[in-house]
Amino acid sequence: MSALVLAALVLAQPANAAITWGGTRNVGPPSTWSPGNTLAHAGGRLLTAWASDCPPPKGRCATDSGPHMGVFVQRTALGGNLKWSDPIRVSQGKSQAERASIAADGQLAIVGWVTQRSYSRYDGGAPRAFYVRRSTDRGASWSKAIRITAPSGRVDYPQLAVSDGTAYAAWTNADSGSIRLATSTDGGRHWSTRTIGTTTSVAAAGEGFAGYPTVGASGMNVVVAWFADEGGTQVAKSSASQGADFDQASPFDTLTATSPNDGLHYGVARGAADGVTNDVTVAYTTSEGIAVRLFDGFSLGGEVTVLGGGWPIEIRGRTYTGATGPVIEPFGSGGLTVAFSACRDTSLNNDCRSTAKGARIDLFSTSSNDGGAGWSTPSRLGVSRGSATRVNDAAGLVVTRPDERFVLWNARDERFLSYRMTMRIGTGLV
Repeated sequence: MSALVLAALVLAQPANAAITWGGTRNVGPPSTWSPGNTLAHAGGRLLTAWASDCPPPKGRCATDSGPHMGVFVQRTALGGNLKWSDPIRVSQGKSQAERASIAADGQLAIVGWVTQRSYSRYDGGAPRAFYVRRSTDRGASWSKAIRITAPSGRVDYPQLAVSDGTAYAAWTNADSGSIRLATSTDGGRHWSTRTIGTTTSVAAAGEGFAGYPTVGASGMNVVVAWFADEGGTQVAKSSASQGADFDQASPFDTLTATSPNDGLHYGVARGAADGVTNDVTVAYTTSEGIAVRLFDGFSLGGEVTVLGGGWPIEIRGRTYTGATGPVIEPFGSGGLTVAFSACRDTSLNNDCRSTAKGARIDLFSTSSNDGGAGWSTPSRLGVSRGSATRVNDAAGLVVTRPDERFVLWNARDERFLSYRMTMRIGTGLV
């Protein structure tokens, strides 16, 4: 890297951060993981969803004859020491399932997962179906499973959003490249599905198309964003009418024309949930850094950069050459919190390739109180210290109050020999 000039971390008009982060605490048992954005807030409860291939309660590892890999939910009341409930298996007991997703608002929560034919002999060309279950008591009990997609089709990684009793689910039809949006106006009982876009982006060999769509909602406002092609063009559609005006022909905004598109750099859309605004934000990676755009019900605002300068960047005395998995949540008037996984400068060709031996990835969070004009100096939450924490990625984020935020992520080694969910709590005003 000696031929490169390191870009200093320049934060325009730095926010005056007074956030204090508590210690790291485990969530759930070992051998658990999520694809990110799997932390939700439901009326004074935190909920999370994760997959495990050594499922509780016995922890015996999965085989094709059982036990079966599955998706579980946990919840905890806010305050105190966050005593998490015992895990509840929401996916079918005799099906292999992963690709967890969850969203909540008020009393309503929706959890989702994707089934696959085999664990031991996984085939990306085999059917993958998307299911959900609903809860109207903040995750205390759950309905029967509801299948959203055809049992013979293939989906990539669904994302969920819930606001004001309306639920949304977005995914890619891996067979056709269609970006699909399902909506429920009766709390998740019944769903209507339509195509709102397309992608030519493909996932790993044999997996089919993968646009990695994300959906965020607040009040009547909805944003869906996805990769449109292999070159990393990211686009978004925004609606002020709960997505009723979304179809294949409805207009879209280009977030960025080129960006990393390797299955690691997908973005996340989240809506405000505190009743102050109905803003919906989307955070995504570009070739230069991390960016944010905000939809206020009228227009999708201009791009706001989270880190100053282009890669490589020095953060708290260490050099990073990229970042993955940004998550965001707006709050209050102009409040934003972002979490992201920053890839240390190593000898790897791609420092963000988290399954490569030698990868070292740290998790950070930063906040703004003025709509992104200034950002606090990033706090390093997940640090690559030992073999079990060399990779800290796939974060989830909830802001419950302007002075309280929760970040959940995967802490693991590069080869997935040790992996589990972990969390830190930040208190104080930005």
